[in-house]
Amino acid sequence: MNNKAVAVNIKDYIIDLYKTIFFIITSKKFKIEIFLVSSFIFFFVKYILQYASEPGFISPQALLEAKFYTAVMHWGITGTINLTIRRKIFHNKAVNVFIIGITLFMFWQIFALMLNLTAIGARTNADREYLSILAFYCNLFFTARIMKAYHLEEHVIKHIVITHGTAILMMYITYFDGFAFLSSLANVLGNAGRYRFAFGMGHFNTAGGNAFHFLMAFAVYRELVLEAGHNKWNLTYLYSKILCIVVIIVLLSTGSRAAITGIIGFWITYFTLKYYNGIHVNARVLMIYSMIIAVVLLIIYVDWEQVYELSNRAVNYTSPLLARMTLYDWFVGLGPFGFFDSFYLTTIVSTGIIGGIFIFTAVFYLTFAYFKNVAHMTKVQMLVGSMIIASMYRALFETFLAGQGAGSFTVWSFALAYI
Repeated sequence: MNNKAVAVNIKDYIIDLYKTIFFIITSKKFKIEIFLVSSFIFFFVKYILQYASEPGFISPQALLEAKFYTAVMHWGITGTINLTIRRKIFHNKAVNVFIIGITLFMFWQIFALMLNLTAIGARTNADREYLSILAFYCNLFFTARIMKAYHLEEHVIKHIVITHGTAILMMYITYFDGFAFLSSLANVLGNAGRYRFAFGMGHFNTAGGNAFHFLMAFAVYRELVLEAGHNKWNLTYLYSKILCIVVIIVLLSTGSRAAITGIIGFWITYFTLKYYNGIHVNARVLMIYSMIIAVVLLIIYVDWEQVYELSNRAVNYTSPLLARMTLYDWFVGLGPFGFFDSFYLTTIVSTGIIGGIFIFTAVFYLTFAYFKNVAHMTKVQMLVGSMIIASMYRALFETFLAGQGAGSFTVWSFALAYI
C-alpha cells in the first residue's frame, strides 16, 4: 500500500470518527442523559456537600471551590445542549423581560460594587463570586429551556427532591433530637416556649427554608408522577414520601414561622386556584372582588407593626445602618454589607433603588404573566404558581427570593418552564 492510500484511509477514518462523535453529541438521547447526570451532580454538590460541611466533614473553602467548579461545569453542559436546540422554546414576552431584568441586575451588582471602594476592599474574591452568580442564572435559564424542549420536568424535579431530601435526612439522623418539638407544638408560631433546632444547618430559618422548598418541590413531583400514571409503589416515589415525613418533622422542629406559614400559604394558594378553575365565570368575578375586599380589609385593620414585632423583624427598619445611608446610597446601594431578614429590603440596601427596579421588574412581571391564563392552568401549573406566591411571601421575612440558592433555582426554573 502506497503512502497516498494510507493517507486516504486515515482521512476516511478521521471523517467517520468525527461523524460518529457529532451524531452522539447531537442525538436527543445523549443530550438528555448527559443533562440529567450533570443535573444530579449539580444538585448533589449544592445540597449534600453544603450540609456535610456543617459538622466539619468538609472545609468551607473546599465547599466553595466544589460549588463553584460544579456550577461552571453544569453551565458548560447546559449551554452546549442549548446550542443544539435550534428552535424557539419560549414564546412569552415575560420570559424576555425576566432574562433582561436578571442580566441588568447581575451586571448592576458588579458595577455598584466597583462604585463602592470599601466593599471592594472587603471582597477579595469578588470576581469568583460574580462568575458564580453568572453561572447560576445561566444554569437556571438553560435548565428551564432544556426541560421545556424535551419535557424533562419530572426527571429534574425528581433529582431535586431526592438529593435535597437525602441531604436533610442525613442531617436529621446526625442531629436527631428525639422528637423534642412535640413538647411545644402548640407554641410553634408563638414567641414564648417555642422549640427551635437547626439540625446542623447553620440557623433555624435556614433549616426551615430548606424544608419549605423541599415540600413544595415534592408536591410538584407527586402531581407529575400522578399525571404520568406511574406505579405508585415505585421505590423512588416511596422513598420521596418517607423523606416528606422526615422533612415535615424538621420544619416543625425549626420553629421557622416564615417557612411554616409559607407552606400554609402555598396550599391556600393552590386550593384557591383549583376552586377558581372549577366555578362559573360569573362566580369567578365575584370571587376576585371578594378577595380584593378581604386584602384591603387586612391592610387596613391588621396591626402590621405588631406582626413585625412578633416576628422579630421590626429591627430591620430601626437599624442604624439605614439612618446613615445617604441619598446616593439609596440609589446605588452599599454593596454586600446590607443584609436584613427581608429580601426586598436587602435588595434595596445592597444594590440600591436601581438594582431593585431591575430585579423586581423581572420577578413581578413574570409572576403577573404566569397568572394571566389562570383559568386554563393544569394542576402542575397551579402548584408551580403557588410556589412563586409562597416564595414571594416568605421573602418578606427572609433574605432570598431570586438569588443564588437551590430553592430559588427550583422555583424560577419551573416558572420559566411552565409559563
